[in-house]
Formats: sequence, C-alpha cells, structure tokens
Amino acid sequence: MPDRIPCAQHGSGEATYVCVHVEQSLKDSVPRGFHWHIDESQNFQAFCDACNAMDEQTWAQVVASVSRAICIQCFQRAAALNGVQPKR
Repeated sequence: MPDRIPCAQHGSGEATYVCVHVEQSLKDSVPRGFHWHIDESQNFQAFCDACNAMDEQTWAQVVASVSRAICIQCFQRAAALNGVQPKR
C-alpha cells in the first residue's frame, strides 16, 4: 500500500518520491526529464535525466541527499510538464 503525505497545496495524499531536480521543475516549470517507475511498496518514483543517467555506485552516494517526497497530484503535474502520463 502506498505511503501518504501532507501537501500544503493538495492536502493529504498518496506519497511519491522524486529527485530534487523533478521537485525544482514544479517551482520553475523547466522540464528536466521524468523517468518513473513503481517501487516494491507500490509508490511512484521519478528521476530527472541527470539522476537517471548516474551509475549505481554514484546514485547510492547521493540518493539520500537528492530524494524528496511529494504528493501524487504534484507528481502528476511534474510528469505532465515533461510530457509523461504515469499510470498504475
């Protein structure tokens, strides 16, 4: 079952996990890529082009500092900004 998160804009909703660069897209409307998947806990995750291109060793070193939780509605907005429509 997906996690839940409070969102100042949308209230309580399904939590999704993104990199800081995808989160920044919500603030400045600049598309940075949107590579998404659903993890083993059924949570949506998405990463920008740069984060997606990192090798596993580099990603393991930065994941804790670049990961952010946002609500599903914010996730969908970031996806649309990048021309993507994620669905379960």
